Amino acid sequence: MTSIFPKVLEGFSTHIKEPLNRNSYILMINSGVLSSAGFIFWLVCSRGADANATGLATTAVSSLVMISIIARFGIDSSIMTYVPLLEADNRERFVNSSFVFSGVNAILLGAIFAIFGGRIVAPELEGVFQGSFGVSTFIIASLLLTWGFQFDSLLISQRRSDLALIKNLILSISRVSLVLLFISRMDYEEVFLVWSGSIFVAMIPTMLFFVPSSNGRFVPDSPSFIGGVKSIWKANIANFLVSVVMNFPLAIGSLIALSKWGAVDAGRYYIFWMIGAVGMIAPVSFSSSTLVEAKGLDTKEILLNKRHLVFCVFSAICVSLIGLTALPLFGEMFLPGDWVAVIPFAASSIPGYFFYAQLSYFRHKEFLIALVSMGLGLVLSFLGGITLLPIVVEQTGIVFFCSVSLFAIVGRVVSEYLQRRDGRLANG
Repeated sequence: MTSIFPKVLEGFSTHIKEPLNRNSYILMINSGVLSSAGFIFWLVCSRGADANATGLATTAVSSLVMISIIARFGIDSSIMTYVPLLEADNRERFVNSSFVFSGVNAILLGAIFAIFGGRIVAPELEGVFQGSFGVSTFIIASLLLTWGFQFDSLLISQRRSDLALIKNLILSISRVSLVLLFISRMDYEEVFLVWSGSIFVAMIPTMLFFVPSSNGRFVPDSPSFIGGVKSIWKANIANFLVSVVMNFPLAIGSLIALSKWGAVDAGRYYIFWMIGAVGMIAPVSFSSSTLVEAKGLDTKEILLNKRHLVFCVFSAICVSLIGLTALPLFGEMFLPGDWVAVIPFAASSIPGYFFYAQLSYFRHKEFLIALVSMGLGLVLSFLGGITLLPIVVEQTGIVFFCSVSLFAIVGRVVSEYLQRRDGRLANG
């Protein structure tokens, strides 16, 4: 036994030194920090505000996330893909173009949703958009959240996942501190304001110190924007779809839940997803790290890493147990047996590993049709399922698990076909 432990320790030490693995684990810690902060934030809200206010606040936040996804157009993934391959001048041009492009999108989309869309899609949220202050806050939050995701991607692309982690630690600490300070006098509008304000706090050191230390100059300018839009558009169609897959089930799902079941169940849906989706941190992190390191990997390494798969299984078990202990803490929003609804969300990390591995493979090989089909198929099957099926909010996790499993299988079949096709062409 004494001889085994040093060998295991040495093996893990070698494993963690590999850039793919090191970045993967830092990204998981990063996501874990954000998830933990999110859990504490909404837990405090559920104890300090009523269930209706919490539900409306979660939906307002989800709307902001939705706008950020569309505004980025997958640029954050393209930054991770292309920035490591570019020379300094081209890298600066690409980064500046990307940030200006997404920033303009975020401001326009935030303004449209705040002024018009929110009242049409979710009239219950009108309080968030009251007056010029409410509209301005939503627009600024849209911009900062959009750029926040991109700054994370930029730091990861430079193999400075540690700085992305520090940035998100600042965000998490400020978010929890602010909600603890003000919760006694908060309605859902104030909850949204606190959530958004923490982004601003985290962005100050990121823009002043973290990004310059890893990437050099970041000065958005018109020539960069005009010259880079065409390349950005081409590069990001595939990456946009991946971002949609990763985030739309929460963003759009909350709006669907609000419309179908009401504010209280919209909040319940968000919290089910928030806890259960922790299980998806592992496959998404492995996929993101693979994206950066893909050029040095062969097909088998992209499609299957047994250590990563085992970690996903372990993650699913742990998240299910977390749901058992965590949901009762939210008070009146949940009944004792509601933790079971978390299990299918958590279990989705297992088929999710294979699903995201296929996506990484398709992106690496630039199989756009396969990527589009996989991404849209999953999103549409899940959102269509929770919209059209006669289910209650506790059953949404089952729909998600089935959707992920289905398209993990479809992706495997397609990747096998493409590998055989490429083999025939190479021998041909």
